[in-house]
Amino acid sequence: MNYGVDQCYVIYFGTGVDRYSELWARLFCFTNRIFYYGLRIGTSPTQGNGEIYLGVDSSQNYGIQANQCADNDNASRGLVISDDGNTLTFNG
Repeated sequence: MNYGVDQCYVIYFGTGVDRYSELWARLFCFTNRIFYYGLRIGTSPTQGNGEIYLGVDSSQNYGIQANQCADNDNASRGLVISDDGNTLTFNG
């Protein structure tokens, strides 16, 4: 199987405290096999860690781990998804 990241960019927007970034990547896969790799944001029920994985099958717990944080005891810190699911914020 031949696949890989052809191009990958981090694009920055805004200035000062309003600055944020997005990860843009173009992936190539030359195969007749179906696979389910992409981005997964998950938590560990035993440790309470928030984790972001790139290039991971949603049924597996491996891949490139992009970030890990353990601020589950502090509601004003960490990666937070709003109750309605429409807003994702990171409070460092």
